Amino acid sequence: MSAPADAKIRYANRKKLEFLLPELRPADRILDLGCGGMWLTRALRARGFECVGLDVQPPADIVANIKQHSFAQGAFDVIVALEMLEHEDCTEEIRRDLRPGGKLVVSTPVPTWDWLLWIGEQVGACQPRSTPHSNLFWLKDLPFRLIREQRLAGVVQLGVYENA
Repeated sequence: MSAPADAKIRYANRKKLEFLLPELRPADRILDLGCGGMWLTRALRARGFECVGLDVQPPADIVANIKQHSFAQGAFDVIVALEMLEHEDCTEEIRRDLRPGGKLVVSTPVPTWDWLLWIGEQVGACQPRSTPHSNLFWLKDLPFRLIREQRLAGVVQLGVYENA
């Protein structure tokens, strides 16, 4: 399960990858939504998965905002949105691009602990945010069927949903 490049992945991101991997099947078509520096896209490709990275700035495979970019309806089996949905609500677009029965995998700050992550950013312990967290939410509030959840260090929520 481990790829050689994993040693270069930050601890928190390795934990998110460990949470995600059991949800994937070899034939899945995956969208890494808000892929940032593409660490996840590369890690999945190194394991043989078909993964496309989308972000509003390079080095993404597709440089666009999901609200303006359109894939074929149901184009993806899995959409991964790590530390992305707290910046912008794009659940309608995710529902459109995710096949029925497909999975959405999310990581997002616990709303009541976001201030602690902000302090972590100020001292260089956490990745700095690219835009404000204007869309904080609890996992139960996303309009998908929550099938699995976990907390990371008590301050980050991880969730797996089904597009019912």
